Amino acid sequence: MTKKLGKKPPKHKATIHPWRLCPAGEHWVITLTVTREELNDPNVNICAGIRWLFWKKERASAKLGRNATWEEGVAEYKGVLKDWLAGKPTGTKNMAPFLKYLKKAGTCGIS
Repeated sequence: MTKKLGKKPPKHKATIHPWRLCPAGEHWVITLTVTREELNDPNVNICAGIRWLFWKKERASAKLGRNATWEEGVAEYKGVLKDWLAGKPTGTKNMAPFLKYLKKAGTCGIS
C-alpha cells in the first residue's frame, strides 16, 4: 500500500525528499525546497550537496554493516558501491576520476 506524500511542488521549485529512498523501518523527515534562483547560490547548493553526501555515507554504512569511509560514500552517491568494492570495471571506471583528484589533493597538503 502506497501513501501519497501530498501535492507536487510548483515547477519553479526543486524539492529533495530523502525519506522516499529509505528502506522499511527508517524514516527521515528532511525536506529541502529551494527556488531555481536559490540553486545558483553556493550557500544553498553546497549545503544541499553536503547533506546529500552525508546521507549517502549513511546508506553505504547500512549496506556494508559497518562505518563506511568517505570514498565508499562517494561510490554510493555514484551508484557503484558494490561494483567498486568487487573490483568490477564499471565501479573502477566511475571512481577513477574522483580517486585521482583525491590523491592529487592529498599531495598538496589538502586533507
